[in-house]
Amino acid sequence: MDTELLSTITDPDALKSTGEFYASTAICAQDVAKCVDFAINMPPDACVDELILRPTLQVH
Repeated sequence: MDTELLSTITDPDALKSTGEFYASTAICAQDVAKCVDFAINMPPDACVDELILRPTLQVH
């Protein structure tokens, strides 16, 4: 997921590689919000116990 992690990385090489990884695979905040909205708005007789979000793009 797209988080504030990049702002905490001080090593230039780690920042570059992590930034590139995020740019290619991160799930945007709007997509996370859609999933949370889906879970919150389930019918009263249904329950979402757990949400696991993964990007569909896989880096090899």
